[in-house]
Amino acid sequence: MWQKYPTIDDTVDVEKIRRSAAGLQCVAVEKVDGSNFAFESDGREVIYYSRNRRIEFHEPFQGKVAPYAAMHAYHSAVVELFRISGVKRSIVVYGEYFGGWHPSATGHGPGAGTPVQSHVAYSPEHHFYAFDVLADGAWVGFDEAIGLLSRAGFPLIAESLMRGTFEQCLAVDVDRLETSVPGRLGFPHCGGHQIAEGVIVRPTRRRQPNEARTWIKKKSWQFLEERPNELAKALREPADFANLCLHFCVQPRLDNVLSHEPQLRMCTTSNVQRAQELFWSDVQCASDHRVSMVGKHIPSDCCSGVRVEANRLVAEWLQLSELDAPPPMPSRLSFDVKNNGESNDDSNNGNKVAIDIITGTPLPPTQVDKNIGVRLPREKDSKEHGGLPVKSFGTSSA
Repeated sequence: MWQKYPTIDDTVDVEKIRRSAAGLQCVAVEKVDGSNFAFESDGREVIYYSRNRRIEFHEPFQGKVAPYAAMHAYHSAVVELFRISGVKRSIVVYGEYFGGWHPSATGHGPGAGTPVQSHVAYSPEHHFYAFDVLADGAWVGFDEAIGLLSRAGFPLIAESLMRGTFEQCLAVDVDRLETSVPGRLGFPHCGGHQIAEGVIVRPTRRRQPNEARTWIKKKSWQFLEERPNELAKALREPADFANLCLHFCVQPRLDNVLSHEPQLRMCTTSNVQRAQELFWSDVQCASDHRVSMVGKHIPSDCCSGVRVEANRLVAEWLQLSELDAPPPMPSRLSFDVKNNGESNDDSNNGNKVAIDIITGTPLPPTQVDKNIGVRLPREKDSKEHGGLPVKSFGTSSA
């Protein structure tokens, strides 16, 4: 029999979930933004449910759209699931009712023009994304449920993005995770609206049949930015504020900063350092503004590691920009130690000294890639810089 689908709390104790999931194989699946929806069948008829109650086929569900308009297409799969699962009384399929909004595509089917949400561009029409199964009152394990749903003919089913330990699944980079849903439905990605809501991390099975669920959801910062109430709930620990700052460390932001001082694209030590300062100031302003909008303040000591990472990113982006451009004249990047910094020619390249952009100190030749003047990674970098790798480049006189 149907039962209310448990809510995955945004304020869940991660440490408690981590302990509960210890030793269990976990998966990370895409979280689709929509409304919780369920089908129940006894092998003959099909019944609909929202998260909280039974709903009739033709009552308004999303806007003025009745659920039957889009969901009747799944009836045969629901009945087939009952048949192949071997249950005696009922089968319940839980999932997400979503769609109705896609700025880059036109739809004429059920739900067209009636958005269930308007943050991620999935489809111009309404669809169902299946992710869980209850068979005769017992929850089915992830792999078995996905197998049954596929055999029954459900067209859109939760897929494993990562399989491994809880920590490995929780490490999925949701801020760069693009939704797979539009492509699976035959629609293009929509620029600016293709980042997934996030992921759900869950064990593939329970230790005991009636054990409480040990699930956690991890949402992208882009999604949270558009929902102030959820952003406020997500900013609890110093690490949350640090991750929000890191979310703003993107190359388009650097391009905007450099548009005001384009000469900084020339990769001298002073230019890279200046670009790093301007970029970090811009990141801080954006982060402070976003956090203040939800009535909070960034702790003063939580972003030192993020600044190191921001510096590394700026140096790397400028390096790639320089490599994509025509080869510079030797005087731009190479300086003759014996000539007090005056440009030298190719015969004096042996006197070129590489500088660590972050620390500002000269580097021994053994730490420099002779082809591009880049500091080679060292094992102790992660310890010296708060667990973040350092990669810098540049040249100067000693």
